[in-house]
Amino acid sequence: MTPVATPALDLLADAFLYPDPVRARRLGLPARSLPTACRGSWTRFTEAVQRLEPSAWEELYTRTLDLNPVAAPYVGYQLFGEDYRRGAFMAEMMREQERLDVDSDGELADHLAPVLRYLARASAPSEQVIERTREALTKMARQLEIIDRANPYRHLVRATQAALDELAEGRRDG
Repeated sequence: MTPVATPALDLLADAFLYPDPVRARRLGLPARSLPTACRGSWTRFTEAVQRLEPSAWEELYTRTLDLNPVAAPYVGYQLFGEDYRRGAFMAEMMREQERLDVDSDGELADHLAPVLRYLARASAPSEQVIERTREALTKMARQLEIIDRANPYRHLVRATQAALDELAEGRRDG
């Protein structure tokens, strides 16, 4: 199986950022760059958010990913809370992201957007970062299932899980 392509991880990263008109157009593009296993969940996510008025999508994003710490899109927070280990993980991610000139989009280094961009650009991404990110996504998926089963961001989390599963499998096969 081939590794997940950079455009796929970049597209998923964009979806974890605050909605804006440019991002909305980008997310509306066909999901051809995504691994096959991601496409169904991705399509459910994009169709759901594109039916929303821009202000409703912004409110959904804020309610889901900004104000609700159980679904916060921060790998370190999901794994360690506000423990010192989150700081160590963020420092490691910041070094790696700077080394690869990854745009943080104004987010902390453990936010899913720059983490996914790091994984997209690293020729040999850290297996530990892949596994930690998968673990954080699993935790987010579980929490979203509990707090809001109708939330479209559940589908985005699933699509991202499928992409990282493929990336991890590609690393084992490679």
